[in-house]
Amino acid sequence: TGVDLAETAIELARKNFALHGLEPVELRVANAEALPYPDASFDVVYGHGVVQYTADPARLLAECHRVLKPGGTAIF
Repeated sequence: TGVDLAETAIELARKNFALHGLEPVELRVANAEALPYPDASFDVVYGHGVVQYTADPARLLAECHRVLKPGGTAIF
């Protein structure tokens, strides 16, 4: 599962998966400050190059924590 605020980034990710013959994954345009997933959805949340660009870093981290399963791992 991947999210990005930019449609361009999502399209590039889709092309990269196709280029390497990988199975499609769920890729969505979404704001990490308001993730479109239920609480405790993921075992791992990985954010690369996102915290420094968000308007509200505390909100982003709270959202990542919200969708992380208890005992899960967050990597930033």
